[in-house]
Amino acid sequence: MASKGRKDRCVMLNGNLKTILSIYAKDIPPEACLFPSQQRKNQPISRANAHAILLKACQKAEIYGKKNMHKLRHSFATHLLENGVEISHIQALLGHASIKTTMIYTHISNEALRKIPSPLYFLYIT
Repeated sequence: MASKGRKDRCVMLNGNLKTILSIYAKDIPPEACLFPSQQRKNQPISRANAHAILLKACQKAEIYGKKNMHKLRHSFATHLLENGVEISHIQALLGHASIKTTMIYTHISNEALRKIPSPLYFLYIT
């Protein structure tokens, strides 16, 4: 299935997650799906099934508001930004031609805004 703009969307994996997925995948034949449908074993899970899994995970995590797979992409960008990754690097990871598009993807939390010190804090007063 082609993604928007026919560009692959890739993300880095945490070392622990990579290890877990490697263990999970070692018994799966190369031609098989990593996350197969329960009804059609040789086919990937459907979009509807993936969405249902997302909704259940959001409910468990007590995440409210709009929930869809694309929101994960926005969350990815926001978490990177809030953890100090430069916006130009996020732009490259998301595959955006324009920094303006990347800015749309990043939503700074109120908590992050509250942590910003006043410029007065940096004044050297003797």
